[in-house]
Amino acid sequence: MMALMSAVHIACLWTMTQQCMAAYQTYMSTWLGSLKDILLHATFHPNGHMSLHIYNYLNLFGPVQSWWCFPFEHLIGHLQCMSTNHVFGVPLFMLLHGNC
Repeated sequence: MMALMSAVHIACLWTMTQQCMAAYQTYMSTWLGSLKDILLHATFHPNGHMSLHIYNYLNLFGPVQSWWCFPFEHLIGHLQCMSTNHVFGVPLFMLLHGNC
């Protein structure tokens, strides 16, 4: 559990160095590798795999405070421009692919 806490702490630092990025990657790999030992009934999800790619984003874009809301803002921008004809309860994939 400490590996996860350490990875999150490092990812949220206001400055990012190569050493911090390497430590983040090590802690996340350790956490994911020990997940089944710590939480016996845990199942793996794509989020765990995606957490390993945060290293690349830290390397490309720097500290997470400068970019962590972008994916959500990007999706919200697409949703706001979409015509839903005030239809509620339609799955998002149907709206995105124009099946409504």
